[in-house]
Amino acid sequence: MSSAVQNSAKKPLLADTEDNGEGNPYSTGYGSIEERPRFTRNKLFIVGCILMTELCERLTYYSVIANLILFCTSTLDISSTGAARISLIFSGSVFIVPIFGGYVADAFVGKFNIILGCGLIYVIGLVLLPASAVDYKNNWFGLHNKISTETRRGLFLSSLVLIAIGTGGIKSNVGPFGAQQVENLGPKLYNLSLIGFIGL
Repeated sequence: MSSAVQNSAKKPLLADTEDNGEGNPYSTGYGSIEERPRFTRNKLFIVGCILMTELCERLTYYSVIANLILFCTSTLDISSTGAARISLIFSGSVFIVPIFGGYVADAFVGKFNIILGCGLIYVIGLVLLPASAVDYKNNWFGLHNKISTETRRGLFLSSLVLIAIGTGGIKSNVGPFGAQQVENLGPKLYNLSLIGFIGL
């Protein structure tokens, strides 16, 4: 009995659970496990793309909203009250549409697909926006007549609608998608990153 106790006292605690390295690629084969790298180059690239997407989207939105009233009154011949109304409707829709963007992402297409699709919609809206301001007669297009103010207003309002839709898909999904990239680092870090991304 005493010899059995002495043999068990000399036996390593992890002897029964020792891994030979076949099941775990990060095992050294002697019961110890090497620490996995937390951030790989691929993961850093993904997180950088997510942050750049959010940065560009926010900068673009604030650039559009800052000049909206002035552009409406000076170029599109809209009254100041009408320009203020357009600005407020656009700002409000940008903060309401993400509700639908988040629902569509969760129920149907997924976060990555809706970010990509809404990013393309956003870019189309951003192309239409300067198209409503270009002087077609004197510039690159060789037209002999300027486009009418009504056509410019149509291009402008279409661009605002597309930008609002694009913002709705990006704003509601970039934060949670970015937080998913660090989900395996633990629940505390995941919750902090989710709060940080949504705070943007």
